[in-house]
Amino acid sequence: MNLNNSKIPFAALISGNSTYLVKLEEKFVYKDGQKTDETYHKATVVVPSNHYEQYEVSVFSLNGLPCKDDETIAKLCAEMNPLQVEFINAYCTFYTDFKTHETKISIKAAGIRAVTKS
Repeated sequence: MNLNNSKIPFAALISGNSTYLVKLEEKFVYKDGQKTDETYHKATVVVPSNHYEQYEVSVFSLNGLPCKDDETIAKLCAEMNPLQVEFINAYCTFYTDFKTHETKISIKAAGIRAVTKS
């Protein structure tokens, strides 16, 4: 079975479990090998129920986050009060790394929002 370019919802990959934001980095978009003025964010999340496995998700809108800087997010984690988040329209695409020939996962999301505790 060839999984290259197959898309599955991110929620299926993590079995619908909770994700916690541990890092947020602004990145520049490159087109044709050239850096553009366009940016996106790389969100690193952990899934406690999956042995704290980390995933990096490319996010194109931060409108649903109360804090948008990595310093605040790091402080919340240090205080053992990490921000629980969920992704909007997040999909995983499988691809083969041309250098290592390993199958890898690219995860992209339209947006991210904080989960409010009830």
